[in-house]
Amino acid sequence: MISDPFKYAKMFSPYVDRMSFHVELFEEKPQELKECIKHMKNENIEIGLAVNPETSIELLTPFFEEVDYFIIMTVKAGFPGQNFIPNSLHKVKFLHENGFSKDIIVDGGINKETAALAISAGANILVSGSYIFSSEDRENTILSLKEKNIG
Repeated sequence: MISDPFKYAKMFSPYVDRMSFHVELFEEKPQELKECIKHMKNENIEIGLAVNPETSIELLTPFFEEVDYFIIMTVKAGFPGQNFIPNSLHKVKFLHENGFSKDIIVDGGINKETAALAISAGANILVSGSYIFSSEDRENTILSLKEKNIG
């Protein structure tokens, strides 16, 4: 999470094909977010919006048609190794119930137990950092997450 995402988005746009922004940074300036999304789309960059656990999911609904994916944070952004916040999964369900049919990413506190919860809620992409990198057997740890995705 950075304080001037549009500035950095322009700077990095020649080098990436996917970029996401925390919707909270634009809470008071939704028009700037729309301009940012439009600019990135013109650069052929897939755009996603992330939302923190304490933020209302309704901030995302105006962007259903404009973005390629949403990231539902199940921990507070920026602090690795936090515990999964299960009530964040209602946001995943909300997206499905309100017709969002693109990628739904769940990020934070993902392990083999929480992976199953996120997938059951409707996530189709999981982000797991600490669980994998703190493991002594990363390959099998990753495989255990993939099994949850398949099963």
